[in-house]
Amino acid sequence: KLFEARDAFRTGGSTFERAQIVRLDARWIGMLRYHLGTGFEDIYLPASGETDAQLGNTLPTQGFVEITIKDLENMLHVEVSRMWSKGLIQCYTNSRATYDVKSNTLTKHGQYLKKDDAILRRVDPDGSPVDEYYSWKVVDLLI
Repeated sequence: KLFEARDAFRTGGSTFERAQIVRLDARWIGMLRYHLGTGFEDIYLPASGETDAQLGNTLPTQGFVEITIKDLENMLHVEVSRMWSKGLIQCYTNSRATYDVKSNTLTKHGQYLKKDDAILRRVDPDGSPVDEYYSWKVVDLLI
């Protein structure tokens, strides 16, 4: 589920459902087949002997497949995660942050902070040390 974000670290109360439907033409289906392999086809194409796809709505006379953005995102996320876990792809953001897969943490050293970066600190808005984390934004850098 995606949540409506109130700031960079806390989620809002209302959920945001990605239920919009997109229409993919034959070229997009061909690209998905090439990049994701045929294992994903039953999500958006009917299996042999079936009339409906598992998650998509096929319009064979028009050459289109309709699928919700949520299902398309999930399908792409599974494949990207699989490729990332095998070291076949890498993420480059130029943020100088490092991601640790085992602890699922993103770390950025102070020397690489930029203006408007969001950080978590155990300091409340009054400047007092506390046990829970508060979201802060970098407003200026001293060089």
